[in-house]
Amino acid sequence: MPTWLAQAQASAKSRKAEARAQAERETAAKGGMAAEDVTSVGALFEMFDTDSDGALNKEEYKAYIKGRGDWGTGVFTDERYDDAAWRLQCQKAECPAEEGITRRAFERLVYGK
Repeated sequence: MPTWLAQAQASAKSRKAEARAQAERETAAKGGMAAEDVTSVGALFEMFDTDSDGALNKEEYKAYIKGRGDWGTGVFTDERYDDAAWRLQCQKAECPAEEGITRRAFERLVYGK
């Protein structure tokens, strides 16, 4: 990859990260949450959003559930975690299963709002 392209991509990523941080601060201010809490949930989301598309797909959410330590309970088993179980999780998050669980929906799930 040409150096100029790598630099342009790094710059765009930096601007995107700063815009995201600003949005998190604004969300925290509106919602009464500590900015650190919003940021840490954002970092958690980004850790599992491995394709960086802004939404957790079925497999990314599965990795989150495993990381949380809940894999093996309820519908979170290899036998039961099928498309219907995924659609149910998306329904709880108020997101279309085809699009996945957005960052904002993930924050609601984590904070139980």
